[in-house]
Amino acid sequence: MDDTMTENAFSLKNDDFYGFIHGLVGQQIVDILKFQSITSTQFLIRNPNIFEIFNMKCSEPSFLLIREKSCLQLDDGQFIIKIGLMNNLNYLLDLLKQQQQKKLMENSYIEAYPSLSFDFINKHPLLK
Repeated sequence: MDDTMTENAFSLKNDDFYGFIHGLVGQQIVDILKFQSITSTQFLIRNPNIFEIFNMKCSEPSFLLIREKSCLQLDDGQFIIKIGLMNNLNYLLDLLKQQQQKKLMENSYIEAYPSLSFDFINKHPLLK
């Protein structure tokens, strides 16, 4: 995956965010995020347990449709998340957290050495 694309994920909102997520892990995760109004990467990282809603009792048709596609119903009436969706969510969260850590490290390096890039450019005039 292109690092630039993943880094841009932190500025995406609403349909752009959902398009990015769809490209990585598919429509089912997008449907779950939309149902919960999780509209950005920051919201997703702060609320990573997006499957918690399936423990609730709700009769809204759109919820029931999402749950039917995302879960298996056991004989006792409980629902379990399909393993493929769990893996997709874990992959997505790991990828986003890695990019977030990378960005934080880059920012702290820039703050620690603010003149390094300016000095480097001055020493190498072809970079001007």
